[in-house]
Amino acid sequence: MAPKISVIVPIYNVEEYLNRCLDSIINQTYSNLEIILINDGSTDNSYSIAKSYEELDSRIILLNQTNQGQAKARNEGLRICTGDYLLFVDSDDWIESKCVQICVETVLSTNCELIIYDIRLIKQREIIYEEFDLSIFNSHSGPCNKFYSIDLWKDKKFPEQFWYEDLGVIPIIVGKCEKKVKINEALYNYDFTRQESQSHQINIKKNSDIIQMLELVYKELSKDEYLLELEYLFIKHLILGLILRKASFIKNNKDRKYLIENALNYLEQKFPNWFENKYYVTNKSVLSQVEKTLILLYKKGQYRTAAFLWRSFTSVNKIRHLTFKS
Repeated sequence: MAPKISVIVPIYNVEEYLNRCLDSIINQTYSNLEIILINDGSTDNSYSIAKSYEELDSRIILLNQTNQGQAKARNEGLRICTGDYLLFVDSDDWIESKCVQICVETVLSTNCELIIYDIRLIKQREIIYEEFDLSIFNSHSGPCNKFYSIDLWKDKKFPEQFWYEDLGVIPIIVGKCEKKVKINEALYNYDFTRQESQSHQINIKKNSDIIQMLELVYKELSKDEYLLELEYLFIKHLILGLILRKASFIKNNKDRKYLIENALNYLEQKFPNWFENKYYVTNKSVLSQVEKTLILLYKKGQYRTAAFLWRSFTSVNKIRHLTFKS
């Protein structure tokens, strides 16, 4: 019998994008789907759009809740889903028409529990093909480029009331799963053009949630077999993601100092030698010489200089999309 696949879609104020997302799901070449839509208190027409799809397609289950955040919405989907396997789709993104079919065929031929695939990152002026792998640090900390056996989620859920809640659970699932397969094809399309999305926001308190999410991962995976990958993961999110990508654009010196010192202290507490260690990403180090220089400036408290240099650097160079190799 063909396995049943649950597709979980949290929805919040995405009326401009929702048709595209839902069309990509209901028109999958694989049809044995359970499509769970969770409207998280939208104040635009998102709920009405979702309701119209529920009325047209019997595979759709629509839940409506007061606004409690994406993590709560996804957890509600996990609570009621009945599929053998599942995937997550964000409501402003979309999947390729053969996404589920390719994943099901791969599962049946390999008996794997987890599939990781690549994504297309849709930006204002370009489309970037992002490649991932099976590692904890470069499988992508988000849930949407993955196809899961339901068993992987039996005792797991997304941490609620945090930003970066994905980071608090996805690396744990990837790290502990032994039967995983990589598909070298972009099956997911991530729309990075919507300015309202969390990816574009800077909030000092909420951005610091990264540390709490990494702590959850560390508690689960701080064993010798995972430590090198964890160190990469911490560098990637605290240095490249938080300090360089976020802190460099904070204008208030006090706020910037707080965020940087908090992140650096946490990283050095867990991995005291992170800055001196030599790791390699293909033929490049984990941090480029420019990035290491900027971190030294931050460590010395020269925040304005470092922020100015980083903004100048990224204006003429694309922020690198790293593929880590141990």
